[in-house]
Amino acid sequence: MDYSIIIPFYNEEENIPALLDELSSVMEKHSIDAEIIAVDDGSTDATLEKLKNAKTYISNLRILCMKKRSGQSAALWAGIKSSKSNIIITMDGDSQNDPSDIPEMINLIKEYDAVFGWRKNRDDPIGKKISCLLYTCDAADELDG
Repeated sequence: MDYSIIIPFYNEEENIPALLDELSSVMEKHSIDAEIIAVDDGSTDATLEKLKNAKTYISNLRILCMKKRSGQSAALWAGIKSSKSNIIITMDGDSQNDPSDIPEMINLIKEYDAVFGWRKNRDDPIGKKISCLLYTCDAADELDG
């Protein structure tokens, strides 16, 4: 596999079919050889069942299950540790990351050490939007020495 796409899910049953179908379509259209690692972070809805159903028609889908709710960072780390590629692509299970951005990011990684996306139009509660703005910077500071 050239890439590992890691998606943590927590109670995202309604997003799974459309997200994975769109992702698979983009991968096929652009001949992207990648494994999809879906990490169920202790969901209490039908997330796991929807993922298992998707596995029946998406052959490159792998499913990891956290033993208990551990949070997005822990779910991402579990996916990273189990990945089979040196290039990691992360997405959110809430369908706010557009799979059609992946081909452009893959092209950019050929020139850079890392490529990051930024959700400009977040569909989040106002409190989360404000907290994200407080911790967002336009550029990284260069450290001396």
